[in-house]
Amino acid sequence: VRLATCPGHTDKIFEARFNPVDDVLVTCGVGHVKFWTMQGDNQLKGKKAVYGQDGVSHTMMCCAFTDAGLALTGGLSGDVFLWKGSHLEWQFEQAHKGPVFALATYPDGFVSGGKDGRVRLWSGLDPVKIFDFSGTCVASTIATRIRAACWRDGQVLVGTMSNEIFEVDERSMTQRLIVQSHAGAEVWGLDTHPTQSAFATGGEDATVRVYKVSSRKASMVRELPKGVKAVAYNKDGSSLAAGLVDGTVVILETKKLNVTTERRTREASLTDLKFSPDGRFLATTCLDGSLDVYDSQSDFELIGTAKTREGAGLTHLDWSLDGLFIQTDNSMKMHQYW
Repeated sequence: VRLATCPGHTDKIFEARFNPVDDVLVTCGVGHVKFWTMQGDNQLKGKKAVYGQDGVSHTMMCCAFTDAGLALTGGLSGDVFLWKGSHLEWQFEQAHKGPVFALATYPDGFVSGGKDGRVRLWSGLDPVKIFDFSGTCVASTIATRIRAACWRDGQVLVGTMSNEIFEVDERSMTQRLIVQSHAGAEVWGLDTHPTQSAFATGGEDATVRVYKVSSRKASMVRELPKGVKAVAYNKDGSSLAAGLVDGTVVILETKKLNVTTERRTREASLTDLKFSPDGRFLATTCLDGSLDVYDSQSDFELIGTAKTREGAGLTHLDWSLDGLFIQTDNSMKMHQYW
C-alpha cells in the first residue's frame, strides 16, 4: 500500500533509510542529505541538512543510524558526517581516501568502508582499528573497494566490489575469506573436471578459477595476461586449456595452475576450445572464422587449420566420439562438419 509519494531530489539518490528511533526517513545522494517526516494526510515533508557556517552541500554515498538515533552519512570526499536531527554534529575528516561506500553501527561506535579498500572501526569519535583489504583481489586489473560492512558480536562482515565476502574478528584482527569469485567482467568459460568433483571457470577479468563442489569455494586461482573466453580439461584432468581474447591458447597444469605452454596463432578472440576424446588433440575456434588443431604430444604444436569461406566467426565446437570429426557453429547460424 502506497502511503505517500514526493519528489526526493533533482539528482540521484543513493540510499534511503528509516531512523529506527523516530521513523524519520533519511535520503542521501548527489549534493544532498534530506530528513523526511510524515505529516497530516500522508504528506512527506523534507528538511535539508544544515552544515553549519560553510553551508556547503556534499555528495553522500550511504547512511546508518546509532542506537541513540543519530544519523551517519558517508561522503564522496572520504569524510563521515554525524547528524543530530538535520544539523551537522561532527565531521570525521578524511576517514577514507576516496568515497565512503559502507557504514554500519555497533554499541560502542561505527564501522566504515571505502574505495581505498579499508575498513575502519571507530569508538566514539576516534578510529581504533583498520582492516586493509586493498591487496586481496586476485585480478590486478581490479582494485578492491569496500561496498558493504556489518558488525555483530565482535565479528565484521565485509563485502567488496570484486565479489568477495570476508569475516573479520575484531579482537584478533584475523580475516577469513568466505566467498571469492570473478569480478568486474563476464564469465565465459566453464568445464567440469573429468574425475573429481570440481569445475573450472574463466572470465574476462583475466582469471581462471577452480572450484570444489563440496565446499562451493575456489580452491585455486590463476591470473592470465588477457581475458578468458573458454576453458577445457584434457581426458585425465592433468591439463587445463584456456582460450584468451587476444587469440592466445594457454595450457596450465592442474596441481597448482602453473602455465606450461602458450601458443598464439590468431589475433582475434578465441571463442571455444576442447580436447579430443583421447586427450591428444586440442581444437580451438576463433572470431575470425578459424578452426585450429594442436597436438598435445608435440608441445601443442599447430598441426592443422581451416577457415570458413563465409567469413563468419566460429562460436562453438565439439568432437565426434572417435575423434575423427569436428562440428562447429558460426555467427551466421550455420552448423558445419569438418
